[in-house]
Amino acid sequence: MKTLGLRLDRLDIRQTILIAILLSAVAFIGLHSRSYATAGACTAPATDYGTVTSTVNITGAGTYRVWTRLAAPDSTNNTYKLEIDGNQCYTIGGATVPIFTSTQDTNGNRFASGSTNWFSKDTTNANIDVSLTTGNHTFKLIGNAPGVVVDRLVLTQDTTCTPTGTGDNCANPPDTTAPVVSITSPANNANISTTTTVTANATDDVAMSKVEFYVDSVLKATDTTAVANNYTYSFDPTLFSVGAHTIYAKAYDTSNNTTNSTSITVNVLDTTPPTLSSVTVASTTQTTATITWTTNEVADSQVKYGATSSYGSQTTVTDTSPRVTSHSVTVTGLTAGTTYHYQAVSKDAASNAGTSTDATFTTAAASGDTTPPTVSVTAPTAGATVKGTMTLTVNASDNVGVVGVQYKLDGSNIGAEVTSSPFSLSWTPAVYSGSHTITAVARDAAGNTTTSAALTFTITVKTADINVSGTVDFLDLSSLASQYGRTGAAITIPRADIVNTDGLNTVNFLDLSALASQYGT
Repeated sequence: MKTLGLRLDRLDIRQTILIAILLSAVAFIGLHSRSYATAGACTAPATDYGTVTSTVNITGAGTYRVWTRLAAPDSTNNTYKLEIDGNQCYTIGGATVPIFTSTQDTNGNRFASGSTNWFSKDTTNANIDVSLTTGNHTFKLIGNAPGVVVDRLVLTQDTTCTPTGTGDNCANPPDTTAPVVSITSPANNANISTTTTVTANATDDVAMSKVEFYVDSVLKATDTTAVANNYTYSFDPTLFSVGAHTIYAKAYDTSNNTTNSTSITVNVLDTTPPTLSSVTVASTTQTTATITWTTNEVADSQVKYGATSSYGSQTTVTDTSPRVTSHSVTVTGLTAGTTYHYQAVSKDAASNAGTSTDATFTTAAASGDTTPPTVSVTAPTAGATVKGTMTLTVNASDNVGVVGVQYKLDGSNIGAEVTSSPFSLSWTPAVYSGSHTITAVARDAAGNTTTSAALTFTITVKTADINVSGTVDFLDLSSLASQYGRTGAAITIPRADIVNTDGLNTVNFLDLSALASQYGT
């Protein structure tokens, strides 16, 4: 729909009439008014109350409706003449023209409440529709009555808009041009594994309103704020299933014209590893072990195993069968009676790996193995005097393999059996000073055991020092702590009693005689 817009400065041509002209692209469906149309030029009025002539350029040929906003000083003087191209004359106005007050005339505020002062009717009550060719046309407004004010003159091909006030609401024809929109990122067929910004570039010949984003034809987001014509949507792949999804943008202009962009496809990648459960060693022989487990999705079957839990140096066995959820892998070439560390591993089609925790299995002992291991304590050495934390070590071997060593102090176990080569143990003595024996019991996979020869050594606690002045500058009472309230036989160090009769838990008796020999050591 073409419209014409031309604004002229207000012109004052005063005899007894003010004619001010604004040609603007507006339109109005007629009010009741009086107009008189004649062919040819307008006949000059007996008294000319002012004339304004304007040249209007028509950029598109067609039929244009002419509208006038005017006001009258009284019920008699209420018309003016409009001559178009010198060959068509209209007398416009009549009894329905609003009358302005003298105050309005003085203030020039004649149309403050004149929102319905628009006229476009001829004597047959038909709209004033004029056929105009492309190019310049002359519009001549002739004052034929005193005091009549013409404020605005309008040409338009839009017959649907009803102007109000100054008519600016009809200043543009209906916007029938849809926006232009396209998704500029991500690229079509992009792989998505993290939250990704989807960007749509949208423009319009008038103004944009918003852009909607659809994923698989479902509205997911609306953006009303553009930055350099770009509208965005944050695509979170965790909210969608793994696989292909289509995205398109729908652009709206301020007249609610819409355009859909071309759809793009994005591929949501699988980044979640399988979950392993029921990991167990189903069976072992002297040289093989079968590990089974299940996964929550189809995945391959792998087992890492070795002598230690340093999995970077372990051997990996992979089942070449298709991906499944129930897994079973048999490792071979193992040594009889040997303890191995292992992990079950499953990778899904996207190479996400789920891994079980570290565990161990021991192969069956060699058949007829009746040969016990050999073992000897290598640290501490015989006759050594030790104190504080120390490392106990042994030299242990077997015709098949040693699977555990139990250390003993004075015949009592020191902690749990050590089951990993080289079978060493860090130990802090929690016993009194003096001579003690230590032994080690080695065990093979067949259950054969050997106890090492007893090794005698001395545990000492440096309890007190005397400096050159003869005063004690260090006194260690820790070895007495376990003697508080101690009863029973074999009390080598006299006990220190705590009496509670006064309710203060104070030491009633503290025998330091066992420390005396340590002065200066």
